[in-house]
Amino acid sequence: MSYLASHTDLISVFGGDTQAATRHYISFGYSENRLTNSFNAESYLNNYADLKSAFGNDLNSAKKHFVEHGFNEGRAL
Repeated sequence: MSYLASHTDLISVFGGDTQAATRHYISFGYSENRLTNSFNAESYLNNYADLKSAFGNDLNSAKKHFVEHGFNEGRAL
């Protein structure tokens, strides 16, 4: 999920499909020097009180929310 959350262009293509994202990283992302963990889930939670209230300090849930909902809602860091 971190790889997807770190690259919004991939969310546009793969949505929340982590298997497709993993295949992309193996086939292309690694050689393109794409980072796998540049999404700052803590900042994401801190910027949105509703998410902080819902997820507390659960960074994995924050990443999942961004990939599955937040990106399409226009939420940013």
